[in-house]
Amino acid sequence: MINIAVCDDEESIRIQLTEYLGKYEADSKEQLSVSEFESGDALVRGCVNNFDIILLDIQMTGADGIETAHKIRRSSPEAVIIFITSLPGYALRSYEVKAYGFLVKPVRYQVFERELKGAITAVKKQSGRFIIIKSSDDGIQYKINCRDICYFEVQNHSVRAVCEDKSYNFRGSITDLENQLKAFGFLRSHASFLINFRFIKSMSANAAVLSTGEAVPVSKSKRRDFQRALMDYAGNLL
Repeated sequence: MINIAVCDDEESIRIQLTEYLGKYEADSKEQLSVSEFESGDALVRGCVNNFDIILLDIQMTGADGIETAHKIRRSSPEAVIIFITSLPGYALRSYEVKAYGFLVKPVRYQVFERELKGAITAVKKQSGRFIIIKSSDDGIQYKINCRDICYFEVQNHSVRAVCEDKSYNFRGSITDLENQLKAFGFLRSHASFLINFRFIKSMSANAAVLSTGEAVPVSKSKRRDFQRALMDYAGNLL
């Protein structure tokens, strides 16, 4: 299922794009879930659903599309954003928020179909490379790219996902995370720690030193398997 948001302050445009999505779903047999929003503020509030693709008008009353996209990027950095507007001059500004594409009104179906097909392909390539967690600090759902997570740590019956510039606390099982992320370079170093190999800079007798400067414990019982797996992982990168 591909979750798609349509955001435009013109009802006629929302109707048109939703009809286009319905036609694409019928022709391609893709399963699409579509939500409509009439303002940037409403979309930002609705982004707790972590949309895969966002069709976003640039010129809207209230927060415009660029401002809205900046806010969306805080919680949904992987969302594929396609801007839709009547002014092609805005195309350069779309790069500020790493937009996938840009469609000019009036939008023809053939052009829309081609852009949507590419966007869906991009979403599928991301599949499995990110996790969705609900923060126990602010109640917001975050979609986090696995490449950005340095390690997970169990703390008082909850889990902390530590990135270079931020951490997220959420309820979960580190064993489930280990099984889910082993294929993406994560390995258990300790009963309470799951480390992303790509951040490991060196090893000491009882810890993995990360590129961030942190030393993450490696327990005696797991040291041998951890070091062997680290060597296998490094070998696969050569």
